Amino acid sequence: MQIFSPLTRMVDVIVTVDNNLFSKNAGAEGGGGGITNNGGAIVRNSSFTGNTGSAGAIASYIETLTIENCVLTGNTGGVGGIFNAGDVTIRNSVITGNVGVGAPGVGGVYTCCGGNPPVLVRSVVVGNELSDIVSH
Repeated sequence: MQIFSPLTRMVDVIVTVDNNLFSKNAGAEGGGGGITNNGGAIVRNSSFTGNTGSAGAIASYIETLTIENCVLTGNTGGVGGIFNAGDVTIRNSVITGNVGVGAPGVGGVYTCCGGNPPVLVRSVVVGNELSDIVSH
């Protein structure tokens, strides 16, 4: 299953994803293997494993992304776990064993393009190749 939230937001909408498995998906250029978020999204009680894309698990542009009670492992991309260009909060989640290949080569969470560094609450981001958290 892959989810793409709207490219152009006409109204303030927040997409909520709850209790899903995102496994072995391939994201389009610039997208996430599991989710490409171009608005606001809340992802709860879900697992991302074996996905590939520019961001293996989740690519989040502009708005906000909240991750709660999730496991992201075994995803591969320029960013293996989460690409963030907005605001991301990660609660009660584990991001491990993801692989960053090519550019920028970050396994865990990568923030750039005016995005704010991730807010981690009771979460673990460790054991990702080539690095766990990078903010530009």
